[in-house]
Amino acid sequence: MSNKWSISAAAPASLFAVFLILTVLGAHDRLHTGSPALLRLATAVGLVATTLILANGTICNSVLQLARDYPQNQATAATTFRTLTLVSSNGVGLVSGGIFAYGWWALLVSWAALRTATWPRPLHYLGLVFGAAGILAIAIPALGFLGPVVGSQRTDTGHGLSRSVSWLGLCLKPS
Repeated sequence: MSNKWSISAAAPASLFAVFLILTVLGAHDRLHTGSPALLRLATAVGLVATTLILANGTICNSVLQLARDYPQNQATAATTFRTLTLVSSNGVGLVSGGIFAYGWWALLVSWAALRTATWPRPLHYLGLVFGAAGILAIAIPALGFLGPVVGSQRTDTGHGLSRSVSWLGLCLKPS
């Protein structure tokens, strides 16, 4: 396996993190005058979500390096893989934290936008639904099935999220 594979594996998470930073800051610029305290909190949570998503992408790179090194040292690679997998996901790691933080960001930004009637009403409500789903998916283990819907970057389960984020991006575009 060549090095190009490990770089391309982290690219989706890294790219999503870059766009999320721009979206978080763009939403802050648009909404901060109408709800300054709420937007400070939302921006902080959005940047935390971005950090967790980016960290998870970096760990993905490490896991691919382990896969490449596995034939030379199977015992060490297996132990390290289990550790990185626990840190990254398994319901308690970076992925869960990212989904939880993103849920709070979506909920707070949608609430602020709804209060100021900044964007189309359906977008506000969609953001509230995704936000609540992200929070509930992590806060209540029985609702964990909501996590992949909210946090998925895959095209087979993340249709609603990718459409709503695209819609938000269009609303943030300068007039």
